[in-house]
Amino acid sequence: KLEELCLAWFIEKKLSKDELITLYLNIVEFGTNIFGIKEAAQHYFNKAPTDLSPEEISAIARLLPGPRLYGPYFEKKKLSRAYTGRVNRLLKLLQKRKYLDREDWAPITRTSLWEVKPEPVPSALDFDQDGQTQKDADGKPLPMDDDDQGDDVDYAPRPQELADPF
Repeated sequence: KLEELCLAWFIEKKLSKDELITLYLNIVEFGTNIFGIKEAAQHYFNKAPTDLSPEEISAIARLLPGPRLYGPYFEKKKLSRAYTGRVNRLLKLLQKRKYLDREDWAPITRTSLWEVKPEPVPSALDFDQDGQTQKDADGKPLPMDDDDQGDDVDYAPRPQELADPF
């Protein structure tokens, strides 16, 4: 223990906190024979670490207490309820401490990390009088007005049953 204490003291004197966390994330085990954040991001999500969403980063971070225990759930692409709860608590904590905005993440479900997210389709409410989508200066569609919550959806009328001709 004394040797570990001396080594830790020496490392803290030589490396900045950023260098220390970078070193740690590059060597820590994230699953059976998966070492480093780059390898974990590629293995579990087929992405570079910089391309991970807050949900994916949090899910990988929660592997650390037991990477060999939790790794198989990632392999099956189906997380336990307890694991998703821990990830969601971590996301809420990051939001509470102002590392994330509420709009930047969504609670995960057991399989949502691997679901293909469809591209948003413009709503009919996003069109102007001429039938053109309203866009901002960058050409991105503008969101619906704040007062329009989509509650006034018009549903097609039900077909009327025909009277029995006999």
